[in-house]
Amino acid sequence: MKPSNILTVKGCWRLADLGLVRSTGKDRSSATAPGQTVGTPSYLSPEQACGDPDIDHRADHYGIGCVLWHCLTGTPPYL
Repeated sequence: MKPSNILTVKGCWRLADLGLVRSTGKDRSSATAPGQTVGTPSYLSPEQACGDPDIDHRADHYGIGCVLWHCLTGTPPYL
């Protein structure tokens, strides 16, 4: 989650670029290899940055917090 993933369409916000999502089905397949870190460093949760394979929705919550910080201050939380 980062600012460029949030689009405004007809006055509504839309989330875009879900290329790194993981299946919630039985196979639990992933778009990346285990231990591979992909994302924008300023918006990655600590567990993502460390390559933890068991990432869940809380990493997105962390990313949303980073986006809100950027909106309020005009700079990313970590440079």
